[in-house]
Amino acid sequence: EIAVSLLCVSIVLIRFEDIDTVQQLEREVKQLSKQNEEVEQQRDQMKTFWSNAQNLTELWLYRTVPRLDLYKELQSQLLDAPQEDFLVNISGANQWLEDLEGRLGSLEAWRNDGALKPEDKKHFGRAINKLCCQEHEFS
Repeated sequence: EIAVSLLCVSIVLIRFEDIDTVQQLEREVKQLSKQNEEVEQQRDQMKTFWSNAQNLTELWLYRTVPRLDLYKELQSQLLDAPQEDFLVNISGANQWLEDLEGRLGSLEAWRNDGALKPEDKKHFGRAINKLCCQEHEFS
């Protein structure tokens, strides 16, 4: 019985290196699986981030920048107009801008994944740009 026990212990000791290698590999597999999950989560976060960035780019490029150009042009025209007409001109400009804002639709519609088609967004930007480039005078 002691001889059988010694034989079993000897076999276990001989095989210990193989058993230890298998356990190390199993630990490494678990670590790699965990790292893989973390990388997948990070990839999903990055995808969400860049999707949001693209959405904001569309909004900025086709809605915000043209409107800022328009505001700049209106300010320039108001400053160049005769002072005695200033109140009438600014009231008219404010009403016109309110009408424009009311017709633009929601911000969500202007995002890349929004309801507006890219062609419509580009058309708006070009139209506002054309308007800003024309010679205007308040009358």
